[in-house]
Amino acid sequence: MAAPSAGSRPALQRKAPMAADRGRRILGVCGMHPDHQEALKKNRVVLAKQLLLSELLEHLLEKDIITLEMREHIQAKVGSFSQNVELLNLLPKRGPQAFDAFCVALRETKQGHLEDLLLTTLSGLPHALPPAYRLQSRPRGLALVLSNVHFTGEKDLEFRSGGDVDHSTLVTLFKLLGYKVHVLLDQTAQEMQEKLQNFAQLPAHRVTDSCIVALLSHGVEGGIYGVDGRLLQLQEVFRLFDNASCPNLQNKPKMFFIQACRGDETDRGVDQQDGKNHTGSSECEESDASREELLKTRLPTCSDMICGYACLRGTAAMRNTKRGSWYIEALTHVFSERACDMHVADMLVKVNALIKEREGYAPGTEFHRCKEMSEYCSTLCRHLYLFPGHPPT
Repeated sequence: MAAPSAGSRPALQRKAPMAADRGRRILGVCGMHPDHQEALKKNRVVLAKQLLLSELLEHLLEKDIITLEMREHIQAKVGSFSQNVELLNLLPKRGPQAFDAFCVALRETKQGHLEDLLLTTLSGLPHALPPAYRLQSRPRGLALVLSNVHFTGEKDLEFRSGGDVDHSTLVTLFKLLGYKVHVLLDQTAQEMQEKLQNFAQLPAHRVTDSCIVALLSHGVEGGIYGVDGRLLQLQEVFRLFDNASCPNLQNKPKMFFIQACRGDETDRGVDQQDGKNHTGSSECEESDASREELLKTRLPTCSDMICGYACLRGTAAMRNTKRGSWYIEALTHVFSERACDMHVADMLVKVNALIKEREGYAPGTEFHRCKEMSEYCSTLCRHLYLFPGHPPT
């Protein structure tokens, strides 16, 4: 192939800004939702007076909401009020994600009171956006991470190698999402029952907008094991947080994440007819299965709950001894990347997609080339957006 002549280079260089201009025009056509524009308009004077731009502009630049040229144009204005007005003029033209990114940037730059102002205005509009739960409290809610790793009962329950990774990654994730995190480690079934009940009755639920419970242990369909080898039924866990038992969380979203087996069958998978070759993870895989018979249980029928399960009923949940559970790894990855612009149910669909693609790699064991499939059930009545950022101090 002939090398381009020297005379062709300026033409190539001219194409780059032309492409950028075209991208900006397309972004302008696919502009901000009218309701988001209205929320900015109704709070325009307050924002123009109170916005602190120095760090905020860097966040918007990082999220591709503004360009370097736009930042320079804003900073060229004389006085903070004029600079703020220029940003407010630009935002409605910066695409459908600009409003959410602006709200996240406000929180990340310790201007959460302005984010709250915008979201309060938005919730009061007769808007066409899908109804969403109010998530404006600080903290966003209380989160409980209960992780059983060391088992001492008579049951044949092995040490959950990698369970410490799950626990630490979830604590980090929930803190970044703005939750106050409570941690319980190595609890008996009775202790789990009592401490979950105590957590559900905390007065702080009255003044927060949501709640998270993550249970990490060995399990069977319908129950999880305490370290003493006794079962706590999930139906009882859900009951502790329902509208009758926990009035402080009525009409508020409650999220449950269950990392435990729901049976002892290892999903061997099937070959896809037109499937590609996949490379599994290069470390030892285990399961969170027990040898107990399956228990019958029903899915939670209480309102405003969503529950993610690591695996399908009757099957084992896979865990990598170094990287932690497949499900928790996928969950933290998706929530870290997409909680800024996607609601929880859609994120759990993405988690399902990641789990579907994963394959065990443990030659010479029953877990080699094994599969897993996560699922979730929901009685949420609105979209649930988490809008992550640094938790309030």
